[in-house]
Amino acid sequence: MQWQQAYLQLPFSHFPTLTARWVKKQLGEYGPPPWTPFTKPVAQCRVALITTAGVHRTEDPPFSMEDKHGDPTYRLIPRDVSPRDLCITHDYYDHRNADKDLNIVFPLDRLLWNRCTSVRERIASWARCSLPGMLER
Repeated sequence: MQWQQAYLQLPFSHFPTLTARWVKKQLGEYGPPPWTPFTKPVAQCRVALITTAGVHRTEDPPFSMEDKHGDPTYRLIPRDVSPRDLCITHDYYDHRNADKDLNIVFPLDRLLWNRCTSVRERIASWARCSLPGMLER
């Protein structure tokens, strides 16, 4: 299986012009990504985390990996949850490293670790949301 992936990646990594043409044909024309600059200091902003990594509390129902169109539901994660009480249900990416360190895909621990008290206080109590990230339609 690994040699097949490497074989398929070869044209994309060695022929960037061909890759760009293929992507344009598949996706069409897109402009630059939208960007809205901050209008106030970060310490005055409300902070929310949203992930498509399939993270949820162990007590919550897991995301459905049975539906071929993907699971359109989401899970709310409270601010005071312990990382030990979180898990990942997602079959569409290799999350072995994220299982060891959840901050790779859901940096709540890093955000709470922030020494800036004003930022910690601005984390919304339920403004952490997780969804599986694989929806076909």
